[in-house]
Amino acid sequence: MTDILPPHDIDAERGVLGSVLLDHAALDDVQPFLRADDFYLIRHGWIYEVFLDLRGKRQPIDFLTVSNVLRQSGRIEEVGGEIYLIQLSDITIHSYNCEAYGRIVERMAVRRRLIDAAGQQARFAHDDSLEVEEVIAKSEDAQREVIDRHTLCLSPDRTAEDVVADLQIEACTWRDDPRDVRGLATGLHPFDMATGGFESGLLYYLAARPGRGKSAAVAMVARTLALQDITVAMISLEMSDKAMMRRMAVQMSKVDATLLKEGRLKPQDFDRYMAALDQLAHIKDRIRIVSRSGLSVLDMQSKVRQFERDGDVGLVIIDTLNRVRSDGKTPYERMTMVSHAVADWAHNSHFAILAPVQLSRSNERTSNTRPSLEALRDSGALEEDGDWIGGLHREYAGARSEEERQVIIAEGKEHLAELITLKNRDGNDDKTSEMYWDAKSLNFERIDRQHVDLDPIYIAPPKSRFIMGIDDKHDMEAAR
Repeated sequence: MTDILPPHDIDAERGVLGSVLLDHAALDDVQPFLRADDFYLIRHGWIYEVFLDLRGKRQPIDFLTVSNVLRQSGRIEEVGGEIYLIQLSDITIHSYNCEAYGRIVERMAVRRRLIDAAGQQARFAHDDSLEVEEVIAKSEDAQREVIDRHTLCLSPDRTAEDVVADLQIEACTWRDDPRDVRGLATGLHPFDMATGGFESGLLYYLAARPGRGKSAAVAMVARTLALQDITVAMISLEMSDKAMMRRMAVQMSKVDATLLKEGRLKPQDFDRYMAALDQLAHIKDRIRIVSRSGLSVLDMQSKVRQFERDGDVGLVIIDTLNRVRSDGKTPYERMTMVSHAVADWAHNSHFAILAPVQLSRSNERTSNTRPSLEALRDSGALEEDGDWIGGLHREYAGARSEEERQVIIAEGKEHLAELITLKNRDGNDDKTSEMYWDAKSLNFERIDRQHVDLDPIYIAPPKSRFIMGIDDKHDMEAAR
């Protein structure tokens, strides 16, 4: 049985090389998308590498310069000698079709890479040391690498003029429609004012010590966006899907979480809680919860890609970043690897990523336990990777003694929570907003709305991705 050769087109490869030897300007037509390893014949890739090397050194590209470089590298005979370079020039009538030849070469290379990726998938599937989830994740990554490279080659390079034109249109749009929040509204008024709403392609970190309400905050964000018909992928590395949905229902109904677990809710509170569950049931697939510990960034990317097949994803929540698995040897190295990977993921995606982060315990040993960038510097590259970093602080939760707690109570600050903007790549980074923390229902409220009306548990917001909040009419008026 004759072996089937991988897809290739030798004539097209010779056409590319001959066109450049005939007219070095033809290299401009293929250099943006064609790489040396796209050529099927290795010697053709070597010749193309010489073209790129000469172009980089601003030297002429012709028969003499190319043959001289190949001779110096000891490859002149391996490519077929000078006679082969002459033949490449002779078989090319003109260089006008260089790009067309190059596209054929690139397409054949994509087909070969897809075949190689399929072979990798087969090897992964036969490897008994890998869990099924790892096999699926690695297989998807092998295929995704080919797709991403091909997509990058298809994307035209943008000039400064193109970018400036986009910025002019953007500025006019903002001028004609002034508003405080441009991205996805979270439902947490101070959060929206601090971030301007979540924007796709950006990474948001919410840093705090344990017990300050990080998971409660992201639960509020997730169900608020879901109720606006925006899909949220929630990767919970600490809580089960039941625990997360229970928390959302408690927040919506504003019942006492402790009394719920004890089975001691009053009838009217129980009815509100069941009504909240009904509301969450109607969200259907808008909240996609992945509840598993020990996931890596690649594992999470694989799951989110599955969700994207069903429709657009507006926000990915990773709760918490410290629990993401990585191969680093030290805690600092592990967090750095995870942070870099998540940042790259966010900046190459059509959704935003929100990740709560647990602050270093060294923060507790200082007189000031408020979140700071200094505390983050012990946690890998979070400070440099985050596009927006906020610190969540509750003085009462950080009190070291009963005496401190009594002082806080006497000052009326036991319910006070603060959102501190530690870094904002696109705006003000010295903003602190106050919130009211309801420990019973695990809710953050606006500080001027402590007397929240508990009767209507949910008022449907307008189906818009660009409103500031769903708290009340005042918020929506401000967003306009």
